[in-house]
Formats: sequence, C-alpha cells, structure tokens
Amino acid sequence: MKGIPKCWNIFDIYANLIFLIINIIMGVFILINNSILYLILYIIFWVCYIIIGRYFTCRDCDFIGKLCPSWCMGIIAKFLYKRSERPHFDAKKAMLYDVSFVLLVEFIPFIPLFINFIYNYSNYNLLLLLFYTISVFSVLIVHSLFGCKKCPLEHCPMAKKKSE
Repeated sequence: MKGIPKCWNIFDIYANLIFLIINIIMGVFILINNSILYLILYIIFWVCYIIIGRYFTCRDCDFIGKLCPSWCMGIIAKFLYKRSERPHFDAKKAMLYDVSFVLLVEFIPFIPLFINFIYNYSNYNLLLLLFYTISVFSVLIVHSLFGCKKCPLEHCPMAKKKSE
C-alpha cells in the first residue's frame, strides 16, 4: 500500500490504530461517568501529545507524512509541521514529550476510576478497572511489537536494536 514504509505492513498500522481508538473510547467513557474535570485533563493531554509530541518526534522523523504504527501521527504531523533539517529526532526529547505524554494520558482515567472503585465497590467498577487495565497494556504491547520492534530508526531507544 502506498505511503507505508517498507518496515511495516497494513496490519501493523491498523492494529496499533484500532487498539488506541478502543482505548481512547474506554477512557472517555470512564471519565464521562466519573469526572468531567479529569475528562478535560484527558483531552488536554491528548492535544499536548499530538502538538508537542509531534514537534519533538515526527517533525524530525523520516516517516513524517507517511502511515506509521505510531497511531498515524506521521500523517497528522505533516499537517502541523514541515520536515526539519535535522537528520533525526532528539531521542531524549522524544522520550520526554512523546512516551511520557502517552503514559500520563493513559494514567488519567485510572485516578477517578480507582477512587470510585474504592468508595463505591461494585462488580461494574471492578470490570471497568479490569478492562481499562487490559486495554492500556494491550495498546502498549501491540505498539511495541508491531511498531517499535520493527522500526529501522537506529537513534530511537524504542526501536529494534541492530545485530552486530
């Protein structure tokens, strides 16, 4: 398929994107039912992830403007930024502004969900907590296996390591 770098296939792209969409829907559902304040925070963190994370990662990546397993952020970044002149992104900044934002945004629904679980124990709250936890780990595992482990970018600490 045109626009997909050779290191990935259409399954890698869609698997990452579908798992993330399910995860976001679950996060929104949890937050709508538990805390509008945390929902607003969740949305703000996703916007920061897209704007700031793309600035420090995608703008300097060879895959800007192409379908990539990073939840198609390379396509989104193309509309936000032009490709920089740097040969590759700063791995430390990418880890800080990309990976840390993802981990933080994934953690936000846990706060009101866990508080609700403690104070209003029910099987429903237990199932929500369980399914959201599975969803978060699924997103991270699928992204690692079908994205990072196949990435050819040597300067990225999350990419596969070249055998010597």
